[in-house]
Formats: sequence, C-alpha cells, structure tokens
Amino acid sequence: MASIFRSIIGKIKLIIIFILTRIQYRVKLKTAIKLGFEVGEVKRPSRYNTKQSQAILSYIASLNGEHTTASRIQAHFSSIGSPIGIATIYRHLERLVECGKVHKYNIDGVSGACYQYCGADEHRYLHLKCESCGEISHFQCDLLDDVEQSIYKESAFKVNPRKTVLYGLCANCARH
Repeated sequence: MASIFRSIIGKIKLIIIFILTRIQYRVKLKTAIKLGFEVGEVKRPSRYNTKQSQAILSYIASLNGEHTTASRIQAHFSSIGSPIGIATIYRHLERLVECGKVHKYNIDGVSGACYQYCGADEHRYLHLKCESCGEISHFQCDLLDDVEQSIYKESAFKVNPRKTVLYGLCANCARH
C-alpha cells in the first residue's frame, strides 16, 4: 500500500513539474520551493539563444531604462540594414520576458506592450503616460516608498509600482 502511495505521489510531482514548466521561471521556482521541491528538480525552460535574440536584448539594454515597442525595435534594425520580422521580434521578446531579462508593460490594455531591460541598477519610479501622443516615461520619485506605506497603512492596499501609471500631457504636447 505504501509503495502505491509513493508511486502516486511521484506521478503527481511529475505532473506538477510539467505544469510548472509552462509558467515563467521565477514564479515556477517560487511555487516549487513552497511545494517542497528541491531547486534542482525545477529546470529553467530550454530556449535556444540566437544572434537575433542577443541583438534585440543588446538594443533594449542600450536604451538605458527607456521603454520601447516591438515596432520601434523593428524600425531600429531596419534602419541599420538588419531587418527582423515583427513576428520574430515578438517571439524573442516573449522569451526574454520569460527568462527575466526584459520587463513587459501593457499599461492601458489598449495600446501595444512596451518593453524595458531588466538592469542591475533598477530604480523605483512611476510611469507617466501622455494622453495625447501616448509616450510613456519614468518619473523617479524618492517619496514613492512613503506613499506606498501610507496607502497600505490607511487602507491595507498594496500598490504595485510596476503597474502604477499617471496620465497627463508630456512636455512636448503641453506646449502645443
């Protein structure tokens, strides 16, 4: 009876590991540890690393924390004589997001997603979105921690700064 039970538990573990391989690596690893699995049992999804993927990552990293879109990436590579198809760019961006090298932002659910390099020197900031031209920029705010703590203290609401957006007009649109 005990051997049948161990066999069933082993199969359940395999099923859970299979399901977890379909989820982003960070979430998968945290979940697996909570469920009592050893870190070695949970593997990072195997992805091949291509020159195009490296070129896209290098370009995003060169933007020094600025957001970019798939169409801007495509325009950049076309302008330097190395065109990459938009479907290929999206495929590589999704893989870069999965392995934690790039952040993906879908600010309002209407306009396309923006991407940003996950650098070692990430700062806390708010997203500012222009209601006229759609430009997204960062505003680093030293008071952000205080604001988040105050909100949590008063309402027990935990703010997600990665999804916090303030809407208004950028400097360029405000002048016109």
